[in-house]
Amino acid sequence: QALAVRDPLVKNVVNRLVVKHHSEWSKGRSTGRWEGFYQDLDPLEVKYCEKWQADLEWMSRVPPFDKDEAVWHFHPVVFLDAIEHELDKQVIFPLTVKPENDPGHIWSHYDWRNMHQSNMAAYGTNRNGGARKHAARDLYTKPYEKVVAICDGKVLGTNPFYDGTNEISIFHTTTDGRKFIVRYGELDPPSIKVKIGDEVKQGQHIGNTGKLINPKTNRPRLKLGNVIVYMLHLELYTSKVSCSINPPLTDKTKPPFLRRSDLVDPIEILSEGYANTFNNSTSKEERLDTTTLHTSENGKIFIKGWESLRLNAYNDSHGHCTIGYGHLIDSKRCENISLPTEYQGGITQSKANEIFDIDLVRFENGVKRNINVDLYQYEFDALVSLLFNCGEFFFSSNGAPNLLRLINSENYESAADEFMDITNGGDPGLVKRRLSERNLFVNNVYDSKD
Repeated sequence: QALAVRDPLVKNVVNRLVVKHHSEWSKGRSTGRWEGFYQDLDPLEVKYCEKWQADLEWMSRVPPFDKDEAVWHFHPVVFLDAIEHELDKQVIFPLTVKPENDPGHIWSHYDWRNMHQSNMAAYGTNRNGGARKHAARDLYTKPYEKVVAICDGKVLGTNPFYDGTNEISIFHTTTDGRKFIVRYGELDPPSIKVKIGDEVKQGQHIGNTGKLINPKTNRPRLKLGNVIVYMLHLELYTSKVSCSINPPLTDKTKPPFLRRSDLVDPIEILSEGYANTFNNSTSKEERLDTTTLHTSENGKIFIKGWESLRLNAYNDSHGHCTIGYGHLIDSKRCENISLPTEYQGGITQSKANEIFDIDLVRFENGVKRNINVDLYQYEFDALVSLLFNCGEFFFSSNGAPNLLRLINSENYESAADEFMDITNGGDPGLVKRRLSERNLFVNNVYDSKD
């Protein structure tokens, strides 16, 4: 009631949810409220139902039903309608694919959800040596991914942005009454598909992710693991200052973000959109196109469970100089090479994880190049683990022809047995690993313990 007084929207919802009437559950047939139910029953059914009602503990024993007066009820049909309305997708994610800095993806250590300002993609991290703070959450992508409007709105502006990219500012209004401005930044300039004054609909393609180009060198500014990073830089404004971009969203007089004072962290709106776009999009029982799959977090833990972590360079069983989770430095022994500067003195656990994530992409691609049918996530993870152990070109070099043939024939059950033929003549360690990978492939069990 207090909420209804304070918020007209709540009052409107409450008025739709509650109704006042006499309860058919106050007493039995004597009230006359059950006659519509009884009129279509045969004599035997009537006798049964009268006995059923006589045995019930009636609400007439509970105040205020004991007076058999009209009382307030939640209206069941309208209540369900309200639930359905709540499930409407008020906002969606600004990308049609999951970001590459999502958990389980190539740049997961730059998780866009990070709340501790501990990576450069997160909101509030230091920029320019602490001279300002990051005003957005950056969603890293593959080249030129489609960017869409998260809900209906009107384009306020489209202007040049950082390092040769563009931005689009849209004033959005949701069907549940929220109003805010989103700045979709660091877009590829030729891809912009809207102009000032355009009305946009939820899901409308407005542009593509872009890359930052250093104006001094004319080269990409941001590369991770020698891979160019494309991104969407998303800022959110409550519109309390203005529903327009006058005053401008960028305000260099307002530290630490150098933005207008109604700037807020977009994490909640992004999380809501992510859930609406991805969480219910596919059944857990559905196999997926391998081009959409990346190793899951459970898959990473599974693979790491079979790989020894060494923070200093060492020679593996083949005499190859290695570090971290089996990262190959050189095919020669460590003592026979000049160790790269980045590995001299060892690496940290965090660096080992970063190298692992980058290496993992090669083995994922090895699966994607050779598997032409859909897979469950756990089937994909099992195959990535196999290639991580046997090499990214193991399938391409005819290392497991029967396994490959059976999977691509969608004979998944028989394919699983082929794991046990990849043990280097019955090596005990490999037998254990293949058994575990087979169990994962068949039963979705992530267990890498010996």
